[in-house]
Amino acid sequence: MKLKAQAQTKVKTKTRANPTLNLQRLPTSNLSKEQATRAKSKPRMKAKAIPQIKPKPTPNTNPTAKPTLNLQRLSTRLKPRLNPRSQPQPKSISSAFTIMETVVAVVIVGILAAIAIASSYEPDRLALAQDQIVRHIRYTQHLSVMDDKFDPQDPNWRLRKWRLRFGHHANPIYVGGLPNGWSYTIFADKDPEASTAPSISEIALDPHTKLLLSGGFNDSLKTSDRRATPEMALWHWRVKELQFTGCNQIIGFDEMGRPYNMSNSASGTTSKILTTTCKITLKDENDDTASVCVEPETGWTHEC
Repeated sequence: MKLKAQAQTKVKTKTRANPTLNLQRLPTSNLSKEQATRAKSKPRMKAKAIPQIKPKPTPNTNPTAKPTLNLQRLSTRLKPRLNPRSQPQPKSISSAFTIMETVVAVVIVGILAAIAIASSYEPDRLALAQDQIVRHIRYTQHLSVMDDKFDPQDPNWRLRKWRLRFGHHANPIYVGGLPNGWSYTIFADKDPEASTAPSISEIALDPHTKLLLSGGFNDSLKTSDRRATPEMALWHWRVKELQFTGCNQIIGFDEMGRPYNMSNSASGTTSKILTTTCKITLKDENDDTASVCVEPETGWTHEC
């Protein structure tokens, strides 16, 4: 009894939820004969298609006129439809070079180029020796002007002036083992009566390096001595020969900077004012030459 009551309640809820019945879906066994024939004979309704209304073409009143083109419509048709993925995308910041990276790269390339050029560059030793002699002759003139040797009670005061002396040494001991070496020394003679080489106390000092301004001359000061200036031994610049025109191997200056032609002999030191241009010619191992000139009266020293 309970099962029958539950089944009846289910049928009632179904009929309440669906009050309208579809006669076509119901089986024919539950319908009467008249209802079944009506359901079969009744045709199904089909949705009618809505007719599209085409715009009528505007009549051309002027048959001789040329047809006009709608450029805006044509441009939209001709415009290619690009795929957004195929379009070139702008580069991101991480894939580009910054200014700092470019500057660093340029600096590194410049340093490497400078190192490469410096390693392949061979300096002109003859020109460097020429420039050095010019500077040292000018410095000797400066010492003569600053350190006035004038003494009215000393008849030999002119022989005590500052001078630059070139020397040729056949003994290889004095020039670091190199034969036929030239060197020069800047000094002020304290004993003009003697014709010997200057002593250590008479040689000028380099104000920068505090070395003796001499390339070596005898056993008292060799080229290999730590107190000497090795660049003043001219074989350091591969200079093998010196020639003097208009002067001797000793050039001195008085308290006014005028150049003197000086010489040493057995009787002592002699000094005469320079009247012509003193020309010193340097020749290297390749027989290339360079010259230094000292003008009279003014003592102007220059490359010539």
